[in-house]
Amino acid sequence: MEEEINFLAFSNDEIFISKTSIRKVDFNGNVIDRNEDKIRTKSIWLVNRKNDMKKEIIQYGEFDINDVYLTENYLYYVKIVDEDNDGLLLENDYLSGEVWRLNRITFDDHFCFKINPYYFHRFLSADDSYVVFISEDRIPDVTEIVFVNLTTKQSAVLNNTYEKNWYDFRVVNNQIGEPDYCIYKEVIDETSEKDQSNLQMLKWRDLITQLHWE
Repeated sequence: MEEEINFLAFSNDEIFISKTSIRKVDFNGNVIDRNEDKIRTKSIWLVNRKNDMKKEIIQYGEFDINDVYLTENYLYYVKIVDEDNDGLLLENDYLSGEVWRLNRITFDDHFCFKINPYYFHRFLSADDSYVVFISEDRIPDVTEIVFVNLTTKQSAVLNNTYEKNWYDFRVVNNQIGEPDYCIYKEVIDETSEKDQSNLQMLKWRDLITQLHWE
């Protein structure tokens, strides 16, 4: 079985890589005839440059891994699973998925939440308590910034619109990749043909308290 190796993330002496393999038999035991339906699955490895340690921290399984995000204590990742039990991982499965996190010290692996009803595009930020990701194409011409409280499992959403090629909200991370503050525009005159707006900034903890959680 051929494997494809890709770099995912790094922190100091630790490097995280993925190994990708192609399955020709689906999860129900059936041979996959069409090349475009063959299943890609990934494992994740940790390589320590200082002591030459190599460790498989997430083994191959009946899932693919769509994206990862590294924080001080965790490796967050999106697990793509066969939601409709057809034995395959097709485009509809990649729209959603599940967010998991791996403890960087103990290597304990924990389920965080299901992404549905959002369409996962990529991680924006995360810390021990919150995950922030982008949802694309669920609403025409709108990018959703989705905040998830890992304790309460509640979520909040801010919308970016593509009018005048301007992003309304942006999360800014600190040096360890965790959320620090948010910049956004305050519109002065919505009827103006010019972009009449002021740039504002909120600290992360102030932003969290002002979001509408459901």
